[in-house]
Amino acid sequence: MWRPRWILVLVASVGLVVGACESFSGTSPEPDAGTDSGATAGDAAVPREPCEGFDAGPKMAHVVFSGASFCVDTLETSVAQYRAFLLAPDAGAAPPVDAGPGSARDVCTDFARENQETRDDHPASVGFCAARAYCAWAGKRLCSAVYKPVKESDNLGEWFLACSPTGADYPWGNEPSDA
Repeated sequence: MWRPRWILVLVASVGLVVGACESFSGTSPEPDAGTDSGATAGDAAVPREPCEGFDAGPKMAHVVFSGASFCVDTLETSVAQYRAFLLAPDAGAAPPVDAGPGSARDVCTDFARENQETRDDHPASVGFCAARAYCAWAGKRLCSAVYKPVKESDNLGEWFLACSPTGADYPWGNEPSDA
């Protein structure tokens, strides 16, 4: 049985969380003290330093995996940040060719969820296509698969590696918990 904390992390991951180092231009709210991870294990590492060469400050964690690296926002995209995207004059601009299906502004109408208009600091809750459109607008991207896994597992993607720097199957280890 998964711990409630792990379920919360999993649900939050469905929100908008990833920014790519090579194209970061968006902003994220400053994290609370202690959100930077300094844990390392094997090929995966999440150093305390922000992504080199980008004005990301402590807003992003830099993950190194099997010689490759990427950056992940330390906080989900907030309601206020997503609203700025919806209100931006360039939000409906033609997306890059590789942005894929659902990149147009009209797919972003799933944002009108109960109470989101008054909860600016809460994570935005949108669908995949809207998340992809936001990322293209903000100069970010969603997590992708990692093609050189350190172990056999269907869960080894960028998000999983960033959130599990030890390489364990669960935050508490490799065995499921009954708690």
